This record gives sequence, structure tokens and C-alpha cells, in this order.
Amino acid sequence: MVKNYARKNQARELQARLGVTYTEAVAIADGAHPDYSIASDHPDDGAEYCGRCGSFHDLDEEGCAHTGCPECGGGCGGCEDGCSPYAECVCETATATPAQAAERAAFDESWQGAVTASAALAAVHRGLTVFPLPPGGRVPAAGWGDRLVSTPEQVAASWPDDGANVGVACGPSGVIVLDDDFADTPDNAGKRSSLTALAEQLGETIPATFYVHTPSGGRHLYFLAPEGIQVPSSSGGTTALGPDIDVRAGAGYVVAPYSVVVDPESGERREYLPGDTPTIPLAIAPLPLWIQERLAVRPGPEPLQIAAGNSGV
Repeated sequence: MVKNYARKNQARELQARLGVTYTEAVAIADGAHPDYSIASDHPDDGAEYCGRCGSFHDLDEEGCAHTGCPECGGGCGGCEDGCSPYAECVCETATATPAQAAERAAFDESWQGAVTASAALAAVHRGLTVFPLPPGGRVPAAGWGDRLVSTPEQVAASWPDDGANVGVACGPSGVIVLDDDFADTPDNAGKRSSLTALAEQLGETIPATFYVHTPSGGRHLYFLAPEGIQVPSSSGGTTALGPDIDVRAGAGYVVAPYSVVVDPESGERREYLPGDTPTIPLAIAPLPLWIQERLAVRPGPEPLQIAAGNSGV
């Protein structure tokens, strides 16, 4: 396996080149995908796979010739140990905002199987209200609504150091999250985003917005909740947006980026990872009107349900 700082770039490269989901790309990078071999599936454009930096590019006799490869002398001017997974310098002389620093730390820790307060800090810097989930789990304990935090100071003062995952409380965060799965296409040509298929069917578009890759191979798309109306949570089977698209809002919650869940049967650790980078962050867009119109909305606040079984993904 390549070093942590290159693994995300490698997965992104494989995703774009092979037309697979991000989760599948991670499996390919780790040699755990049954249908792909990195050695045999690199593109036919003259590029080769560099195992030192995890990218497809030209190789010369001396090895990696990619100027952005920190392992091979590129990246941030040849420094040996100060390069990030985002091909930008993070040496001590480089400046980073608190939000960038939290994102970088959370990314490195998640790939190492660890979750710390950095994951909670990264979320609150995005304007989200969060609470601790059990380490390796997705279901909160009773009374989680009493443990909400929304500022870096609150995270520093109260966040547990036991590897707790991070939950995002949708209502207090002012967001609606669509859990968009990738379903099989009718012609068996592969998997396709259910929300994308719905948008094309209606002649609509999905605005660019912050999203998170989920361990199941889907994604969480974050949208700003519309003022004056309420969108209820819904899940299971076919929701107001159709099959394979769950809605988390109001009293619902979702698992935040950089959390690591553990499969109870296999023991496999799987990560929630954001779809952007600290350098080029994605803002949370308003909920599109065409989605509002398809959801059952009603005026008035929905009380926060403080219970272990409250819906979340």
C-alpha cells in the first residue's frame, strides 16, 4: 500500500480512469478488488503506474518524473516529509487556516484507522453541529441531543478521546442530507447515482455542493435547509425522491466525514471521506426547488428526538 499522503490521490486517479466508484477505487488501490489489477488496467496513453506516489504518469529511467510526487522530488520543492495528500506544501513554514489544519489532520488519522477531535473540528469549521458517536459505530447513545457542540472551543472542552465517531445533527446544523446510493443500471452497464438519474428524468440539475463518500459506495449530499418549511426525514424502500435516496433532516442525523465504521461480521474498517479538499472546499448549496417540491414539506419546527434509535446513516 502506498503512503497515506498518496492514497487518496491514487484512489481519485483510479476512479476517473476506470469509471468506478470511489470505494471501489480504494479497494483496487489496496489490491482487494476482485475484478481489477492495477498492473493490467492502467490507461493506454503512454502513462504508467507509479507505486511511489500512487499516480498514472510518465516514468523515466530514474523513476518517477511526476513533478507533484513528493516521494520522488516534486511536491513542495523536494522536502522529504512535509507533503500532504493534496499535493501542496504543509511544511512548518507553510500557512494553513484552522479549518485546513483540521481537515488535513482528520484525513491522515482516518486512513490510519483513528478518529480524533480533528474530525469534529473539521465538521464544526464547516458550520455543522456535531455530537459523539460510539467508536466504530453509527448509532448514538440515548441523550445524544444533550451533547451537541458547534464551536472549536466546545470541541476542545468536551470531545471524548476514546476514538468516538462524529455525528452531524441535521436540524441544529440547518442542513438536509440526501443519502444517494448508486444502483445497477437497467442495461447492466454498471452503477449510477439514483439522484442523477432522477434529475435527468425531470430535466433538472444537481448543484455543486459539499458531499461525502460513504462506505457503502454511495454519497451524502449536503444542502441548506429552506427557511420557513420543514423537510421530514424518510428512509427505507422508496422515499419521496424514489428508490435508493434517503432523506435526513430535522431530528435526523448522519455520520460525519472522517468517521471510521467497523463491520460487525468481517471486522473491516471503512471510512467516510469528504468529496473536496482543504484547498478547494465545496460550499453547502441551498436545497434545489425541484427537490423541495418532491418532498413532503410542512410549516413548523420538528422537535429533536433524543433517542438511540433516531434515524441516521
